[in-house]
Amino acid sequence: MIKNILEPEWQAIIGFTYYSVKKTICKLFKIIKYKKKIYIFETKITGFLKLKFLKIILRRFPIKNLLLKCIKNKSIDLSIELKDLLLNICLFEIENKIFIENTTIIRHKNELLIISENKKNIFYIKNTLDVWFNQRGLKLILPKLINLQNESFQFIGFELKKKKNVILIQPSVDSKKKIIFNLSKIWKFHYGHPIYQVIKAINNYIIDCKNYYKFCNIDYSINLNQNLFGQALQFAKRTHPKKSIGWIFKKYFKKSNKNKFIYFDNDPQNGIIILKNF
Repeated sequence: MIKNILEPEWQAIIGFTYYSVKKTICKLFKIIKYKKKIYIFETKITGFLKLKFLKIILRRFPIKNLLLKCIKNKSIDLSIELKDLLLNICLFEIENKIFIENTTIIRHKNELLIISENKKNIFYIKNTLDVWFNQRGLKLILPKLINLQNESFQFIGFELKKKKNVILIQPSVDSKKKIIFNLSKIWKFHYGHPIYQVIKAINNYIIDCKNYYKFCNIDYSINLNQNLFGQALQFAKRTHPKKSIGWIFKKYFKKSNKNKFIYFDNDPQNGIIILKNF
């Protein structure tokens, strides 16, 4: 409820909606694509805003007294979405005060990049942010300075690397591990359920992942599909522990035109349902 009341007020005050993943990636591309020498400082913001500073940043919101009272009494769940919204409101102030030529701050939720051709500018902004954050109960963690000519960097689940004037982008290593882990959780959650039900759940998750990582220009699907195939086979073996591998393959797998195995089951309502690939 608090988030639903705060958000439209916040958008009305700043005049625009904060960057989506697509806009953030596009903005990042424009900044780094044609610059020959560029440094990137990547870090994350952690902590929670002190109450006295929340009073200041929420002074223009009609619901501020209720929100502050709820936070003080710990009577509301400070979900990730609400924390992100409060962080957006707080950081809007500092982001508009710091301006150095040829230096850009890009932030999405709690992840922050400082991009510049000059290291001194980066460290000046970093030190300014450190002071500002410490006063408000926040801090920067996992700092890393990257020379984009030689290194890749990670941001909001993507790994980006510059090769000449081409930006190569793929899911980060941690993101791939998280995808595999989440797939495993879905399979385990559906132990004892018909296979067509777990296929539906897995397909929905794969669609979400593909939508999020649709900006990638490097094929990241091979390793994920191999893991997915292994998990599907393991689930079928668990469902039919007394059946042979040959029987399982005959019932749940068939070869496609590309000579790859397709995992499927029969949904009583919708007929044959096929497991999607990344």
